Amino acid sequence: MSNSNYRPGSFLQIAGDPTVWGLRDVVQHPDWTEPVSLPIILPVEGTLVLSPAGVGGLALSYPDEHNGWMPAAVTAPQLYIPTTTGLEADALGYPLGPPDNDPQALTEKILRAMRDGSTITVALGLVLGGAVMINGAVLPFAVVMPVGPS
Repeated sequence: MSNSNYRPGSFLQIAGDPTVWGLRDVVQHPDWTEPVSLPIILPVEGTLVLSPAGVGGLALSYPDEHNGWMPAAVTAPQLYIPTTTGLEADALGYPLGPPDNDPQALTEKILRAMRDGSTITVALGLVLGGAVMINGAVLPFAVVMPVGPS
């Protein structure tokens, strides 16, 4: 998405995490019952993978008229999982390493884990390696970020 101003269609906030996510599209009266992937443009560009069964509550609202926002710069693919402090400019998430540094493939991997309740590991792109373990049965959401804004 090449744009100097980003205008989200909707805002989404999920219980337990203070981050307000700017959804690319307008979402009205969602009937999400299965895990879903939602394109986001704020505070970063990427895909929010949501498991409604793992969410205690969420708020969906619509932006007022505004000149637009700019997402944070992401210099390497990242994974964000919920925290009590939310997404921060100096801590976007975990850097992804092979074979999990393909954002589309990782989004599908997380969706599958949420749908079948399995546990997966995600490789980290750190000097000494590492991994994130995700229990798809209980994870409320994750955000997969490509390099961007593009």
